Amino acid sequence: MPNWTNNEITITTKSKKDLDIFMKLVKGKDNDFDFDKIEPMPDNIFQGNLGQKEREEHGRNNWYDWSWDNWGTKWNSCQTQATRLDDTKAFFIFDTRKYILWSSRWISFSKNSMALLRRG
Repeated sequence: MPNWTNNEITITTKSKKDLDIFMKLVKGKDNDFDFDKIEPMPDNIFQGNLGQKEREEHGRNNWYDWSWDNWGTKWNSCQTQATRLDDTKAFFIFDTRKYILWSSRWISFSKNSMALLRRG
């Protein structure tokens, strides 16, 4: 059984419109805070079972290494819950596999989130 970590993040934006856009853009099909919406996994990443043969064939171009390198955790967030606190602030709770390396990842997530807002 994997070890899970519960994570909490508060997002504050400059306007109600920015928060509306942010919450819409990070929401996945079954996930209110979908890492794949913030930092999408490229289509060319090998996403099958990862044994020795597959590692030799694909090297680090696989879902496992990409996820750790880009999300700081093995799997996408799950058991997510988003709560809007006011017009410019939202609170997200989600689980990740084992732990997430937020210190180095948050800067990347912030930059990508701002890019999401600009695109929205």
